[in-house]
Amino acid sequence: MADAHIATKASFDFNGQTYTMSPITISDLKELEYYLRGLPLQIIQPQLSFMDAESRKHVLDRAYEDVQKSPIRIANDEFNAALQTPEGALHLFFLALRHAHPNINKNMCSEMLQSSQREIITQKLLEVSGMGDGEKKMQDPATTA
Repeated sequence: MADAHIATKASFDFNGQTYTMSPITISDLKELEYYLRGLPLQIIQPQLSFMDAESRKHVLDRAYEDVQKSPIRIANDEFNAALQTPEGALHLFFLALRHAHPNINKNMCSEMLQSSQREIITQKLLEVSGMGDGEKKMQDPATTA
Protein backbone atom coordinates (compact mmCIF):
# COMPACT_ATOMS: atom_id res chain seq x y z
CA MET A 1 0.00 0.00 0.00
CA ALA A 2 1.32 3.48 -0.86
CA ASP A 3 2.00 6.05 1.82
CA ALA A 4 -0.69 8.66 2.40
CA HIS A 5 0.62 12.18 2.06
CA ILE A 6 -0.36 14.76 4.65
CA ALA A 7 0.58 17.92 2.73
CA THR A 8 2.15 19.14 -0.53
CA LYS A 9 5.77 19.69 -1.54
CA ALA A 10 7.60 22.88 -0.59
CA SER A 11 10.83 24.28 -2.03
CA PHE A 12 13.47 26.71 -0.82
CA ASP A 13 16.83 27.98 -2.06
CA PHE A 14 20.05 27.42 -0.15
CA ASN A 15 23.55 28.29 -1.37
CA GLY A 16 22.33 28.68 -4.95
CA GLN A 17 20.50 25.35 -5.10
CA THR A 18 16.78 24.67 -4.88
CA TYR A 19 15.79 22.01 -2.37
CA THR A 20 12.38 20.35 -2.29
CA MET A 21 10.81 18.96 0.84
CA SER A 22 8.35 16.16 0.21
CA PRO A 23 5.25 15.64 2.31
CA ILE A 24 5.84 13.50 5.37
CA THR A 25 4.44 10.03 4.78
CA ILE A 26 3.10 7.46 7.22
CA SER A 27 6.35 5.51 6.76
CA ASP A 28 8.35 8.65 7.57
CA LEU A 29 6.34 9.15 10.76
CA LYS A 30 6.92 5.54 11.79
CA GLU A 31 10.66 5.92 11.13
CA LEU A 32 10.65 9.14 13.12
CA GLU A 33 8.93 7.35 16.01
CA TYR A 34 11.60 4.61 16.02
CA TYR A 35 14.35 7.23 15.80
CA LEU A 36 12.98 9.22 18.73
CA ARG A 37 12.41 6.10 20.81
CA GLY A 38 16.01 5.00 20.13
CA LEU A 39 17.66 8.21 21.31
CA PRO A 40 18.68 6.72 24.69
CA LEU A 41 20.79 4.13 22.85
CA GLN A 42 22.36 6.82 20.66
CA ILE A 43 23.20 8.96 23.67
CA ILE A 44 25.13 6.21 25.47
CA GLN A 45 26.91 4.88 22.36
CA PRO A 46 30.07 7.04 22.69
CA GLN A 47 30.61 6.00 26.33
CA LEU A 48 30.40 2.25 25.69
CA SER A 49 33.98 1.94 24.45
CA PHE A 50 35.25 3.12 27.86
CA MET A 51 33.38 0.42 29.80
CA ASP A 52 34.31 -3.14 30.63
CA ALA A 53 32.16 -5.88 29.10
CA GLU A 54 29.98 -6.39 32.18
CA SER A 55 29.25 -2.68 32.62
CA ARG A 56 28.60 -2.29 28.88
CA LYS A 57 26.07 -5.16 28.97
CA HIS A 58 24.33 -3.68 32.02
CA VAL A 59 24.09 -0.18 30.47
CA LEU A 60 22.87 -1.56 27.12
CA ASP A 61 20.26 -3.73 28.83
CA ARG A 62 18.94 -0.72 30.77
CA ALA A 63 18.89 1.50 27.68
CA TYR A 64 17.12 -1.19 25.68
CA GLU A 65 14.51 -1.50 28.45
CA ASP A 66 14.03 2.28 28.32
CA VAL A 67 13.49 2.11 24.56
CA GLN A 68 10.92 -0.68 24.96
CA LYS A 69 9.05 1.27 27.66
CA SER A 70 9.17 4.54 25.74
CA PRO A 71 5.78 6.21 25.64
CA ILE A 72 6.62 7.86 22.30
CA ARG A 73 4.07 6.83 19.68
CA ILE A 74 3.03 8.65 16.52
CA ALA A 75 0.96 11.76 17.31
CA ASN A 76 0.79 11.34 21.09
CA ASP A 77 1.93 14.11 23.44
CA GLU A 78 5.35 12.53 23.99
CA PHE A 79 5.91 12.24 20.22
CA ASN A 80 4.91 15.88 19.71
CA ALA A 81 7.17 16.97 22.58
CA ALA A 82 10.07 15.01 21.07
CA LEU A 83 9.54 16.88 17.79
CA GLN A 84 10.22 20.08 19.73
CA THR A 85 13.77 18.94 20.47
CA PRO A 86 16.64 19.85 18.14
CA GLU A 87 17.16 16.15 17.36
CA GLY A 88 13.49 15.62 16.53
CA ALA A 89 13.24 18.71 14.32
CA LEU A 90 16.48 17.85 12.52
CA HIS A 91 15.36 14.29 11.80
CA LEU A 92 11.95 15.48 10.56
CA PHE A 93 13.70 17.95 8.22
CA PHE A 94 16.03 15.19 6.98
CA LEU A 95 13.05 12.92 6.26
CA ALA A 96 11.30 15.69 4.32
CA LEU A 97 14.35 16.29 2.12
CA ARG A 98 15.61 12.78 1.47
CA HIS A 99 12.85 11.79 -0.97
CA ALA A 100 13.88 14.42 -3.52
CA HIS A 101 17.54 14.53 -2.46
CA PRO A 102 18.79 10.99 -1.75
CA ASN A 103 22.36 12.19 -1.10
CA ILE A 104 21.34 14.62 1.64
CA ASN A 105 22.75 13.97 5.11
CA LYS A 106 22.02 15.31 8.57
CA ASN A 107 25.12 17.53 8.62
CA MET A 108 23.84 19.30 5.51
CA CYS A 109 20.39 19.59 7.06
CA SER A 110 21.85 21.03 10.25
CA GLU A 111 23.80 23.61 8.26
CA MET A 112 20.59 24.68 6.50
CA LEU A 113 18.69 24.95 9.77
CA GLN A 114 21.41 27.16 11.23
CA SER A 115 21.51 29.49 8.23
CA SER A 116 19.82 32.82 7.62
CA GLN A 117 17.14 30.83 5.74
CA ARG A 118 15.98 29.00 8.89
CA GLU A 119 12.69 30.88 9.29
CA ILE A 120 11.64 30.16 5.70
CA ILE A 121 12.80 26.54 6.02
CA THR A 122 10.99 26.08 9.34
CA GLN A 123 7.72 27.43 7.91
CA LYS A 124 7.98 25.13 4.88
CA LEU A 125 8.80 22.19 7.14
CA LEU A 126 5.65 22.90 9.11
CA GLU A 127 3.68 22.88 5.86
CA VAL A 128 5.02 19.55 4.55
CA SER A 129 4.67 17.93 7.96
CA GLY A 130 1.01 18.90 8.14
CA MET A 131 1.62 21.15 11.15
CA GLY A 132 1.64 24.51 9.36
CA ASP A 133 -1.41 26.68 8.88
CA GLY A 134 0.30 30.02 9.03
CA GLU A 135 0.74 29.66 12.77
CA LYS A 136 4.11 28.52 14.10
CA LYS A 137 3.47 25.34 16.08
CA MET A 138 7.02 23.98 16.22
CA GLN A 139 9.97 25.65 17.88
CA ASP A 140 12.55 27.08 15.50
CA PRO A 141 14.95 24.15 14.97
CA ALA A 142 17.90 26.51 14.45
CA THR A 143 19.50 25.19 17.62
CA THR A 144 20.23 21.83 15.97
CA ALA A 145 23.88 21.08 15.68
